[in-house]
Amino acid sequence: TVQRIWDETMAMNAAKFLKKHPQHKIIVFAGNGHISNNVSIPSDIKHYLTTTTVTISSGNSKEKPEPNTVDYFVINEAVSLPKSGRMGIMLGAKDNHVFIKGLLKESAAEKAGLQKNDQIIGINGKQINNLTDLKQILDKTKPKEQINLKVFRANAINKKLSVKLILM
Repeated sequence: TVQRIWDETMAMNAAKFLKKHPQHKIIVFAGNGHISNNVSIPSDIKHYLTTTTVTISSGNSKEKPEPNTVDYFVINEAVSLPKSGRMGIMLGAKDNHVFIKGLLKESAAEKAGLQKNDQIIGINGKQINNLTDLKQILDKTKPKEQINLKVFRANAINKKLSVKLILM
């Protein structure tokens, strides 16, 4: 009885929202017992909104649903991604500039002589204008790989430096 009240309440709230906002679509996250076999929440929504299309998607890495019980099945198993290289710095960005906010002790960046407030302007010959540029390049690197970094040091020197560092 409690589950039926829960399912019907969720369906009724979804239907109320869709009646008030017909231009919208809604996603309801619920467990398999609340959606499979086109019963419970899906059938309750169809009861309140007879012209509404309901699509059911299920995700459970332990067991696949019975045939014809859901429209889509999402596999949600953990995936291990390869490690990318790290410089050992905290980054900041402002006005199309990426700069070093801080360095980790004993990091590749510290060992290479990089300093707080150095502006990173290039990696391996590619210009860096924002954090996305930098992250896209670093995501393709591996630990212990060497990169060529171009930085602008805005202190008494005000000059561009070329720095080679071995990623962690």
